[in-house]
Amino acid sequence: MNRRPGTWASSRAARATRQKLSDFPKPRNGRRAAGEGFRAPFTNGTRDTTFRTARSPFRTTPPRTTVVRALALQADGKILIGGIFSTINGIKRDQVARLHRDGSLDTNFAASAHIDPSGQPPSYTHGVKAIVVRPDGKIVIGGFFDSVNGVARRSLARLNSDGTLDLSFDVGDGVMLNGSKLMGDIDTLVLQSNGKLLFRGYTTNGYGISPILARLNADGSVDPSFQPRGYSRVLQQPDGKLLLDDGCLTRLNADGSVDASFLPCPGRAIGSEGITPLAVRSDGMILGQTWKFTPPSHSSVPGLIWLNPDGSLNRSLYYRGSIFGADSSVSAAAFVSDGSALVAGSFTQLNNAPRGGLVRLFPGGNPPAIQFAADRIRVREDGRSVTLTVQRIGETRVAADVDYATIDGSGLAGQEFHAQRGTIHFAPLETSKTITIPILDNPLVNANKDFEILLSRPTPGVLLGLGPSVSKITIADDEHPGSVDPHFNPSLNFETNYEGGVTDPVLLLQADGKVIVGGGLLATNPITRQATSVVRLNADGSLDNTFSLVVPYSTRLGWGGELISERAVYALAAQSDGRILLGGVEALAVNGQARRNVARVHPDGTLDPEFNADIGTTNAIVRKIAPQLDGRILVVAEFPNLTNGVRLPALTRLLSNSQLDQGFRPGEIAGAVWTTEINSILPQPDGKILIAGDFTSVGGQRRNAIARLNSDGSLDTGFVANLAANGKVSSMALQADEKIIVTGDFNSVPGGIARLNPNGSLDRSLKDFIAGGLGANDLSHPPIAVLQRDGKILLAGSFFTAGNGGSIQSRQGVARVNSNGTLDTSFAAGGGFYLGEVCCELAQGPISSVLALPDGSLIVGGGFTSFDGVPRRGLARLRGDPPPRFVSIVPASPLVSQMSLNCLPGRTYAIEASADLQSWMPVRTNTASSYLLNIEVIEERSSLHRFYRAVSR
Repeated sequence: MNRRPGTWASSRAARATRQKLSDFPKPRNGRRAAGEGFRAPFTNGTRDTTFRTARSPFRTTPPRTTVVRALALQADGKILIGGIFSTINGIKRDQVARLHRDGSLDTNFAASAHIDPSGQPPSYTHGVKAIVVRPDGKIVIGGFFDSVNGVARRSLARLNSDGTLDLSFDVGDGVMLNGSKLMGDIDTLVLQSNGKLLFRGYTTNGYGISPILARLNADGSVDPSFQPRGYSRVLQQPDGKLLLDDGCLTRLNADGSVDASFLPCPGRAIGSEGITPLAVRSDGMILGQTWKFTPPSHSSVPGLIWLNPDGSLNRSLYYRGSIFGADSSVSAAAFVSDGSALVAGSFTQLNNAPRGGLVRLFPGGNPPAIQFAADRIRVREDGRSVTLTVQRIGETRVAADVDYATIDGSGLAGQEFHAQRGTIHFAPLETSKTITIPILDNPLVNANKDFEILLSRPTPGVLLGLGPSVSKITIADDEHPGSVDPHFNPSLNFETNYEGGVTDPVLLLQADGKVIVGGGLLATNPITRQATSVVRLNADGSLDNTFSLVVPYSTRLGWGGELISERAVYALAAQSDGRILLGGVEALAVNGQARRNVARVHPDGTLDPEFNADIGTTNAIVRKIAPQLDGRILVVAEFPNLTNGVRLPALTRLLSNSQLDQGFRPGEIAGAVWTTEINSILPQPDGKILIAGDFTSVGGQRRNAIARLNSDGSLDTGFVANLAANGKVSSMALQADEKIIVTGDFNSVPGGIARLNPNGSLDRSLKDFIAGGLGANDLSHPPIAVLQRDGKILLAGSFFTAGNGGSIQSRQGVARVNSNGTLDTSFAAGGGFYLGEVCCELAQGPISSVLALPDGSLIVGGGFTSFDGVPRRGLARLRGDPPPRFVSIVPASPLVSQMSLNCLPGRTYAIEASADLQSWMPVRTNTASSYLLNIEVIEERSSLHRFYRAVSR
């Protein structure tokens, strides 16, 4: 970190303070959401503020039940977890992972336990359910899985300390007990002092399925000296005794005999039944889970319970912290050396405070301490200021003070932010204060900058370091490609969908740069003042007051006779003469005139009275409109109702006068599954027509998801592209060389994007590109591919990562691909598109429309409410590549000028010269290695005046 001489950050006091803080754990990656450090009950309801997982860190893809069911601690303090999840804080992890002591993900440990090789989503019974760590550092996992790290291992496996599979421990396709194979489920593991392994699995008998406890030798073979017995849960105490959940609670001596000194069934004293042992503390205290039946409904509520070493209930600990406060079960617990306990399960809250599956409970009372609420904050450069919350925890009955000061990093005070320093005063019982730091907007494109703010010199007796006392602020540049354009923010009222986002809009870019927006829009026409679902925006996002089109929502009678209002327009297209085509419901009303599914209006929005189409369908919705170069119009209409279990698409063509083209006769487009859809239709310059979607045959011939038709609608047999045995193509884009970009859910090319040659064969240049989350992860909002003028490919959809091979990078819903198939790393959309919290976690907003503008920027429409933390409801414009900009031109000598350009790293730029501003000649070409490119240009002796410009190559 660069600090200027004489600043506070370079003082001896600051260095001493920072050295002291280094003794405390800090997060290694990710951002910490406000409110983390969950306040959970332990012995007195306090919290551990150093443990940092997100509110809902664990996810499955597709979203299904997410549970943490197993915990284990390594000797170095790292935390092993297992359960049902496929990502942690957005990073892929299959059912097993390792965390650092502060709760951040250990990215060097990448074991995976595959649940269902057939690709079906996980169920509640699947996953990793038990983990133990051997003295040699090796790790044993048990559960319901079929393979580990791609190698067949049924329900039980041993890993090396780095997460790789230990091949010397092999139970094959299942453990054999008494001649019969154990069922694929192991939920308990106990490592004994002699290295043998107790486990609980399930067997079948004449009465059904029964749990059974058995033992394996160190090499994985069955120990015949241990008689299998039917207990539900087993936990080994430090003294070798075994706690067994047998419907009550029993303890066995090390030799297997019953320990008569242990009190049986302690849960009955509090109105519960059995107790499941979770963990034993070094002093012999037992932490367990039980279920309490509460009147009047007598519903069962899960909670934690303390038992003394003899099995008696410890009421003094039990009644503190309202232990019965989880919304679902606790599956595992483990004690840390400092006395705190990690507790994991399927709960999403504990004592009415949100927490997703994993918490740490702090022992004893928190000492008085001061901390930041978040150790990392991201703010946009145009955000004007950033506000940090400083919290006081523990004892708060007396006043307390703490000093604070900003510290330069890559961001410098006076250039990126205003330096701040001072003292915060907490009054008695006051627990929260804020610090506001002004942010300076730099008009140049540059890298993100960061700086820190440090707490120091607290009131004597008040601690720093229990939580973050240094907070890192990252200032995100708002000029780089992919950042939201703050100047484009149309105030449009989109209909709210069931997830709390907006109903997907449809967009149309006109030749003059204006944008027509329709679909799920509730607006007022600025000329007629009538309600409309279609408006036109000027290039700056303002409402176009010259556009008179009015298309109200459609109304129909529901099953109960009630009047239902629904969107009328589903498709927009522009003809070469500037007239606008609209497609939608059968009862389409345009400027007060009835139209059936399709209408055409003039550029000013007035109805074209000569265009009155009838596509010959009933109760259909026109989903796609594609005008051809000769003026004919392709129409895709979808029947909303099923016919013989199949939803049929109608592919029709209209003449320019709106009459049906009787010479266009496409064959039947059919599918092997219950839906058949045309998601994309693309006329080629030669008159042929590309169609793509969810189908398996065209005209009786096999075609999977994509086909090409001749001009008359017949199948082009020379085009064959079998992308998937059963899958779908969701979008297409045609390159200038007639190659085709396709996106969707197909299995022959991983990653959801491919490029085809003009004959349909696969162009291998895109075969390694992967956008994580494309295709099957969200078929309701399929990915979209759009071509820029420079040949780059814009991808928009519901994905979180994108890239090639080992260069996968975070990309939240939008990415740009170079024409050679590599990720364009200069284009990054920051935090991406979101629609807010859905089901207790921040959900990504789906994208339905993308427009590539001539200047390289793009307009995106979809079901989102914000982009990169900036409120944007349903519509946003993202910046394209900034043009090179002269920062300075300084004469280095009478014949040499030193020029500095603000530009993008990795791009090639040319300096061109002109004497008359008419003809230009390149004089220097350089490739930028940073955001500032310095170029020396030799002046011509004969020239009195010379003009320069910079262009990107």
